[in-house]
Amino acid sequence: MVSRDPSLTLRMTNTENNMKIKPEQLSQHLQNTLSLIYIVSGDEPLLQQEACDSIRKAAIQQQYAEKQIFFVENSKSFNWQSLLEAANSLSLFSDKTFLDLRLPSGKPGDTGAKILMQYAENPPPDKILLITTGKLDAATQKAKWFTALEKVGVFVAIWPLFANQLPIWLKQRFQKVGLQLEPAALKLFSDQVEGNLLAADQEIEKLRLIYGPGKLNEQQILEATTNHNRYDIFNLVDAVFSGDNARIIRLLKNLKALSEEPTILLWALTRELRVLAQITWAVSSGSHLEAQLQTHKIWENRKSLYRKVLQSKKTQHWYTLIHQAKQIDEMIKGIQRGHVWDELMQLCLSFHT
Repeated sequence: MVSRDPSLTLRMTNTENNMKIKPEQLSQHLQNTLSLIYIVSGDEPLLQQEACDSIRKAAIQQQYAEKQIFFVENSKSFNWQSLLEAANSLSLFSDKTFLDLRLPSGKPGDTGAKILMQYAENPPPDKILLITTGKLDAATQKAKWFTALEKVGVFVAIWPLFANQLPIWLKQRFQKVGLQLEPAALKLFSDQVEGNLLAADQEIEKLRLIYGPGKLNEQQILEATTNHNRYDIFNLVDAVFSGDNARIIRLLKNLKALSEEPTILLWALTRELRVLAQITWAVSSGSHLEAQLQTHKIWENRKSLYRKVLQSKKTQHWYTLIHQAKQIDEMIKGIQRGHVWDELMQLCLSFHT
């Protein structure tokens, strides 16, 4: 029998009706119930990531301590049997395991469909399965594998914000980090991000790092987006993309000598890593690279840099570097020991390795 908080209902059977909830309902759902299967789909990266993070956090609170990640970059070559083996295996480190299946195409193929239906027939009570996919069309939502999973699990569909919802969303995000924008500043910021929520979130974090909590006006927003004091950081990012190791080393030494905050530099690198991971993931599932560069609003004069750094790279490569960046962040905050500038150097040199 699975040990769990008696105040939390864990959905273990397939006797209930299928459940489809909106992203804004997820928090309340996770406070009351924890399903054995979750499907989170959509084409808005930030909102999807935050929904998945909420599910993982709730699972950790219920002692699903071990985590296994499965990247399905090609449904035909992926070892689907490994998912069933993980579902049926006993963990050496934890009583309960979180299985993270990433299926960007939303199309498991014949073999994958059979495995997923088999999993849904009898989901193990000591495992939680999270499946993340791109946007699922109506036909896919009627497929047997999907309906089998949804019957015993929870489906969270992520939709992009409408234009009239964006200012409200941005205002809430600013308030969350202790920033308040004058109406003109909020409109300017909204126009600049052009509906790209991931870019908006990253820019909000940059503003927090530069100005700290408080009120911001229109002039401060303009200065932050055209700050020439950050010119060397942008040069460094370009050198990293180009694989120019000599220039990387020289620029890092200059930034350190100028007492540049490593937090700002790490922010710039992490922002690029997230974009690279998303593009690689999408391309591996059938999307065209040029379409992805357009979707992520990569400037024309930087597209060649992206093409170069993306050559022959798997999604796992970028997630490994994102994890490395997280460790550097913990060093900056004093959570981990280490030489921050040395680790930043290693991170920069690892983009092409």
